[in-house]
Amino acid sequence: MFILVLALICALLIAVFSLQNAAPVPIHLGWLTAQIPLVIVILVAVLAGALIVLLLAIWREFQMKKKRKALTAAAETCGCHPVAEQTADQTPDQEKPPSPTEL
Repeated sequence: MFILVLALICALLIAVFSLQNAAPVPIHLGWLTAQIPLVIVILVAVLAGALIVLLLAIWREFQMKKKRKALTAAAETCGCHPVAEQTADQTPDQEKPPSPTEL
């Protein structure tokens, strides 16, 4: 919820800033020159930045899934997978506390 509120505040600030800067500005791209309203330039730049961040986040998620899958496969082949070490009557949430003699 906090992230959503923060994103909405940022979007509102960008919108206000963009609308206050609506004058046309010259844009030079190589040998091309165009007069474009600054609000369009700002919004395109913000959208390009958001797209780059989204693509990096998706790439990172795929890398983490790939690494997790490889580690799980390696742990299962060596027999040191945490689930394989549990006894039949013990679930991950019900681990026995150590007895005073074991401390």
